Amino acid sequence: MKKTTLCVDLGNVLIRFDATSTKSLLKDGVLEDFLSCCLQFDRGNINLTEMLREANEQYFSHHVPRTDFIAVLAQSIREINQPMFYEILRFKERGRGELKMITDNNPFCFEMTVLKFPQVFELFRDNEKENWIVSWEKKSLKRDVTLFHRAFSDLGFSPKEAVFVDDLPINIESAKKAGFCASACFLYKLDDQKNQRQFEKFLNKHFPPK
Repeated sequence: MKKTTLCVDLGNVLIRFDATSTKSLLKDGVLEDFLSCCLQFDRGNINLTEMLREANEQYFSHHVPRTDFIAVLAQSIREINQPMFYEILRFKERGRGELKMITDNNPFCFEMTVLKFPQVFELFRDNEKENWIVSWEKKSLKRDVTLFHRAFSDLGFSPKEAVFVDDLPINIESAKKAGFCASACFLYKLDDQKNQRQFEKFLNKHFPPK
């Protein structure tokens, strides 16, 4: 069945994120707990000030001032993933289908990414309509499944007519639970040329070239 909508993730699909500098601030043995704190930030359950305070109290090996923390977060937003960006750009220019973005992200990192790489977000803009949905705004992550249902209603598409691309297996599984066909979900692997070629074949299968 030919699909009509291509849904893609942002981080480590279209944009390279690297949390190495942030992880270097951590005490030993606290990474998993810190990541849980980050997920609360992405869910919109805590704001930047609350996250930094919790990190300084429980996870960082030394006190990190707000200015330094902001710099580290900004540094983690590295660059556009060129192979994926240009593949999606060609997809849009050739009118092969609609584009939607579904991303787990917090307000600071999302807006910083918009500032650094506006051309990525132009892919998902049709006139004045912004075709993306972000976790912190909806108080839900993709792994919660609810974010997908909000995407269907807010962005106006059916999962049966769409494909989904993400770099995390847990999000792929949630997409299937939300209604995407298993064969229409693609696990993307950054910097894997074989995977990139497989993705291009995946697009051609679901969106046959005109």
